[in-house]
Amino acid sequence: SAATGLTTIGELAFCRAAMAAVALPASVRTIGREAFSINKNLTAITVAAGNAGGYYAQDGVLYQAINSEVHLTCYPAGHAGVVFGIPDGVTHIDRGSCSFAEELVTVTFPDTLKAIGDYAFSHCISLKTAQVGAGVTQGKGVFDGCYHLDAITIPEGTTVLGGGGFEGFPSLSKVTALTTPATVTDIRSSSVKHDNEYVVG
Repeated sequence: SAATGLTTIGELAFCRAAMAAVALPASVRTIGREAFSINKNLTAITVAAGNAGGYYAQDGVLYQAINSEVHLTCYPAGHAGVVFGIPDGVTHIDRGSCSFAEELVTVTFPDTLKAIGDYAFSHCISLKTAQVGAGVTQGKGVFDGCYHLDAITIPEGTTVLGGGGFEGFPSLSKVTALTTPATVTDIRSSSVKHDNEYVVG
């Protein structure tokens, strides 16, 4: 567990650390991006009541409430669940927050979601489908390295596909459905790419 009185955890502070659990004190105000990333032994995070930075945990997953927004900050890479229903009220999925969760097969997204950060689900190698709600902004490499992803639905209202959004597939033949709405006006370099092949449907 983190020491009482701790206020800041830096970016990538415990990346690749061999921790099975993290207990955060109420004093923590700031956690840098991907602070607990690629930690495959980490199964759960807990947060002491009354956290000063708006952090809280639900089912072992770390969130942060900031004014009227809720950020999904860390889904532990070693979390045992194969299905993850992101709670209603979550507005942002932070950069790398669910990356390397190798057991994760299905993710459902709430209607409240506004944005998915860069590499949020990268290397979730068991993830099968991705269907994001309307109007959600997606960053770079959101599903990079999701080798079993076989159906992608780009939401209505999306105007830009970020570069490298779906890179890393072992074969584009595995992607049997790529649906883009009429609102997409800008598909950037390497949005859907593997070995110099591209698919747009």
